Amino acid sequence: MSVKTYYRWALLLPLLVPALAWLLQGLLPGSAAAMAYLLFMSVVIGGVPYLLFAIGFLLWMRGASDARVHRGILLAPLTYTVVLVICLTLFLLVDGTLSNSSDSLGTFVGFALVFGYGYVALAELGRALLRPGTAPAEPVPAV
Repeated sequence: MSVKTYYRWALLLPLLVPALAWLLQGLLPGSAAAMAYLLFMSVVIGGVPYLLFAIGFLLWMRGASDARVHRGILLAPLTYTVVLVICLTLFLLVDGTLSNSSDSLGTFVGFALVFGYGYVALAELGRALLRPGTAPAEPVPAV
């Protein structure tokens, strides 16, 4: 699988992981259920901005080299956070509550970066595990 193909699929992680968490939420104990709820709410709040970001990223990927795509993935949470802030600011302007929401914007920025880099770490772990030659070596039998 090429680097671009892998990262195209990896862009689905921020949508698939919260969907899975939502499905499993009722089966999980206390703190795990709370984390599942946070994951689900990340899509409720940031889903539309993420789709805008992902479409833009996919369009940008078409002409980029593998190395550039990899660097783009590493910077993706920062770029997504900018898109999220723009979308939330526009929503709050329309809603008329922007002047009361500066603290909540900061909270959303923090969550976007933490969750975003969590997904990048998950994608990079998956890429490392799928890279040829990274399978665990067979144990050497003791003589």
